Amino acid sequence: MPFRIREARLSDLDAAARVRAACWRESFTGLVPDEVLANADAWAPRVAEAWASSMLERGASYWLAVDEHGQIVGVAHADAAFEPDAPAPLELKTLYLLDRAKGSGVAAALVHRAIGDEVPAYLWVIEGNERAIGFYERIGFRRDGAVRAIRPGWPGGRQVRMVRRPAVDPD
Repeated sequence: MPFRIREARLSDLDAAARVRAACWRESFTGLVPDEVLANADAWAPRVAEAWASSMLERGASYWLAVDEHGQIVGVAHADAAFEPDAPAPLELKTLYLLDRAKGSGVAAALVHRAIGDEVPAYLWVIEGNERAIGFYERIGFRRDGAVRAIRPGWPGGRQVRMVRRPAVDPD
């Protein structure tokens, strides 16, 4: 199935946030408590509002993977690192892909559009999400040992940090 990557418009964000909710249900069943997954759709309007705010206030870009019918199947977003102990200047904050698009190469294309190939970057991924961790490792990210609790809404949930430090050309 062919996919293409394009930059999101404000008018895309509601649909993209609903895709995010669907991705949560597809990807996190068994990893995330059922009550958290049950709220994914309810959170979609607030997610879309936050994304719109970041676009309007800071010029943030969101990248969409769309199928041949123009339907959104994935979303990615990166932003400047705001954490005081950030291991890189750029954070991949969002990468969600519907199951029907996984394995197609579109996730790597989304990451490329969001952060490029040469910029050091990091991300947080749910501990135990081995498929995602394996994907990130294939595209150059490595766990750096940092772990944080997921709050609010998921007591006991944790994320692990992964960092990509591309090789520097000596020239």
